[in-house]
Amino acid sequence: MPRTKKPTVKLDKNVDEKLKRFKKVFDAVIEDKLSYDDYVNTVISIGLDSMLRTVVPSGHEWYMIQTAFENRYELMCDVIAEMWEKNLKSEEDDRSRIRKTMQEYIR
Repeated sequence: MPRTKKPTVKLDKNVDEKLKRFKKVFDAVIEDKLSYDDYVNTVISIGLDSMLRTVVPSGHEWYMIQTAFENRYELMCDVIAEMWEKNLKSEEDDRSRIRKTMQEYIR
């Protein structure tokens, strides 16, 4: 079976240097050492999630939820129920919660 070629991205030298330096912080927070490729993929995923939160204008979150319910009612019910179940089961301090959130990006 032929191997699938991985996409290649040429990083700006300054961006690559910042990524390499910040990896120390990232590894300390998640208490693990990822490969550089896995780390960069995680940083990109976190950035995409952050940008997604940015494109929803503050004060319009409820409108977005209503629209989602109108278009995907069953899915949204599942999502909301899952969120409540997870939140009720885990009361953690901030450091542990942040670590867990970052680790979820890795999985």
